[in-house]
Amino acid sequence: MAAPTAADTSAPTVSVVVLTYEPEPAMLQRCLDSVAASSHRPLQLVLVDNGSHRKAAAAAAAAWGGGGEPPVRGGISLRFVPLPENLGFAEGTNRGIEAGSGELCLLLNPDTEIEPDAIAELVQSAQRHPGAVGFAPKILFVHDRQLIDSIGLVFHDNGGAAQRGLGSYDVGQYDVEEPVSGVCFGAALLRREAFSAERVGWLDARYFMFYEDVDWSLRGFQRGESFWTVPSARIYHVHSASTRHRPDAYKYHLIQRNLLLTVFKNFERQRLRPVLTQRAGYLLRNAIRGQHRSASVRALAGAGLGFCREWGTRREQQRRRRRSDAEVFQYNLGERTHFDAAIYQPVHTWETLRDMVRRLYVVTAEPRWERAHAYVEVAGATAVRRNPALLRSRLEALAAPLPPALVRFLDEMAGPPAPTVPGTPSARAG
Repeated sequence: MAAPTAADTSAPTVSVVVLTYEPEPAMLQRCLDSVAASSHRPLQLVLVDNGSHRKAAAAAAAAWGGGGEPPVRGGISLRFVPLPENLGFAEGTNRGIEAGSGELCLLLNPDTEIEPDAIAELVQSAQRHPGAVGFAPKILFVHDRQLIDSIGLVFHDNGGAAQRGLGSYDVGQYDVEEPVSGVCFGAALLRREAFSAERVGWLDARYFMFYEDVDWSLRGFQRGESFWTVPSARIYHVHSASTRHRPDAYKYHLIQRNLLLTVFKNFERQRLRPVLTQRAGYLLRNAIRGQHRSASVRALAGAGLGFCREWGTRREQQRRRRRSDAEVFQYNLGERTHFDAAIYQPVHTWETLRDMVRRLYVVTAEPRWERAHAYVEVAGATAVRRNPALLRSRLEALAAPLPPALVRFLDEMAGPPAPTVPGTPSARAG
């Protein structure tokens, strides 16, 4: 690990905001230790506890810097903000940002770990792009650091949104700074001024959790704000550690309600009606005979009340719009997720391979990846797409040396070898 550097008086102060609710103590400690090991200074840590009962965050705050007052560790001061009850992710994040003093705010989930130079890389990108308000690091899985969790957000014209790159193996296909339409608040650097009413404003506290970063990013992008990826800033994340234990119906209700509210507040009029009609129809079908009947009814009812409440918000957003919906969706061309959210595992398919190789060629412009991309596209129209061993041998001939993560993906795409039964003749021998 790189040793923390002395404070640079010319560098901007970064407030690292970590919002917790009943965090796993060891996981939270790893997050805070990684912040302490950061090379960037000046740095401030704001630890917000959202009404937890087990007091793990309070204990971590008390131990910071040996319990001094104010607590300081490695030149990083800590401000502990205990909230009296669980106000949700959106409002808890607002309170944390408000409590900090840095001109830049790094939002971090308590289940993340950052590389020592990650904050410095994000700050340097912010200095290169002074007009941008948000910066997306390369977020990788803690347990599998070759697997991408997020590098920005993508928005779909049906109202859905996803983490950009989710489920792809990191073969270098995102290793260029580029504009993106939004950032994931699991880990993102944001300018404090972006939360002013003149820019994007605060997160919508009524969302409670889920889609608050989608709504905030979409609101900002449509108003003319910009976001950039910073692939050199690497952060590791336990995907959905704080929510995967929640009942599916609970998450389904909030996601579907907040999706409808985001569409209502932000989409253009000509797109609004068909999307809401399609989404409402989906929820009605689920309410009648689907898996989450009660949750679907609650999502529809909550969204309906929200439409009445947010009418003024919608009018204000449309008045301040500087970009069309079509411009938002253009940033998402070719971006797909390759992840099974039900089992929290990547999907090993030809489509995943195609998307990785295509982006690798676009980013590097190397002739070998042009050859590889052309081959993968042609192979996709044949049965070879189901033959990972042949795909690998051809790609090795066309584009060697292959990145280790790509070799691993092709091996996993092939799956484990079929078990053999002694004395059983092979199909070829028959």
